[in-house]
Amino acid sequence: MQLGLTGTCALVTGAGRGIGRAVALGFAAEGADVAVADVDLSLARRVATEVETRGVRALALRVDVARREDVERAAGEAFAAFPNLGVLVNNAGIQLDCPSAEVREDQWNRVLGVDLSGAFFCCQEVARRWMAAQLPGSIVQISSVASEFGFPRRIPYGVSKAGIRAMTRGLAVEWAPAGIRVNAVAPGYVDTELIRRAIDEGHIDGRRIEEMTPLGRLARPEEVADAVVYLSSSRASFITGTVLAVDGGYGVEKAPDRR
Repeated sequence: MQLGLTGTCALVTGAGRGIGRAVALGFAAEGADVAVADVDLSLARRVATEVETRGVRALALRVDVARREDVERAAGEAFAAFPNLGVLVNNAGIQLDCPSAEVREDQWNRVLGVDLSGAFFCCQEVARRWMAAQLPGSIVQISSVASEFGFPRRIPYGVSKAGIRAMTRGLAVEWAPAGIRVNAVAPGYVDTELIRRAIDEGHIDGRRIEEMTPLGRLARPEEVADAVVYLSSSRASFITGTVLAVDGGYGVEKAPDRR
């Protein structure tokens, strides 16, 4: 199924690894150019090179989304290189595993700065340019099942992802008259390098996660990317304000004894 993304460009934050990398490559596979943004420029450059092997153009950008000046600069560079930029994916995010009574102010501010404020800054900077040029656009944000369920020791992360849900719905209504769609994807546990390390180090019980997931496994990054790319595309032209769970059924598993 053609998704109508050829000839456009997607700006993807946190694209240096994991879900972000898969999203960048997913857009490239559909014929879209990609602005690959990450706080680690070397990772952004590596993924940009991978994107270009798919026969499209790429631009590597260093950006700390928690810094408004970084976001302003990166957005300006992305639009200068790709005037056809029509998609923003807010994927940049960090986590904190810490007893809630011990969370420091700087840790709280950093997680919410990257995961929530950073997403809002990116939405603002990109949408302003679309509105000024009277162009439509599509924004997809990465929320999480942590936005709905209680995850001990990860309160700042859960709060920020709940904020992403609220932001997505509010912006979808506010910006619809301008032709800007805003949606989100809420993954469950995804088989990334960081999650595997957490499992190996005993911070996360991988077997328990699989037992609590009806499909019986973690998601692959590409499965989350597929949902992001679809929501960004013309095939989803009448979808806005949606938070799509990509969690293998994790969020609907309530049975005390599933056999």
